[in-house]
Amino acid sequence: MSTQIAMMSAMLRSVIPVVVKNISSTGVRVEFFRDVQLGDHVLLSEPTLQIRTWAEVMWQNRGAAGLKFVHS
Repeated sequence: MSTQIAMMSAMLRSVIPVVVKNISSTGVRVEFFRDVQLGDHVLLSEPTLQIRTWAEVMWQNRGAAGLKFVHS
């Protein structure tokens, strides 16, 4: 199984495979296999770690991004 980010907005929905590099209780750093531009929020799904949560994109540059988990 792979880690994925689902980008969703009113006009866009796509799934992007990523590699989780760092993870903590508050967020995660991911790297992409291709050049993408994320929106403000993404849905992160990592089945082996049992993570499926919304995250806010805090920063993004050159194939990597820092995501902060959004707890409801």
